[in-house]
Amino acid sequence: MPAHVMRPRRSRLAMILAALAALLTAYVASYCSLSAGGRYEPLVIGTNGVKAYDWAPRRFVHKYRWRMGLVKFYLPLYLIDRRIWHRQSDVHSGKYPVHRPEDLGEVARAWRR
Repeated sequence: MPAHVMRPRRSRLAMILAALAALLTAYVASYCSLSAGGRYEPLVIGTNGVKAYDWAPRRFVHKYRWRMGLVKFYLPLYLIDRRIWHRQSDVHSGKYPVHRPEDLGEVARAWRR
């Protein structure tokens, strides 16, 4: 086969790879943007207050309820984020914001819905 016949395949492959790279870059950049605006949200509450927190990128939690669609969409990046940057041990370190609700009843009511 002449070399000029192979060029369209290579350029088509190059375009597909470039598009995939652009999509992957947009996916990671969008998650980074959300995570940069995130905070620790209540995960477990008790009679004396919040017992445990979990990292929540911006828009992942609304009125104390997790938006599972976002969690599932970004799950690979979310798991990496929680393992490397926003670990459970960082909750009380002061490095990241923590949402400390004043009305635990409001949290409990939101979780029951």
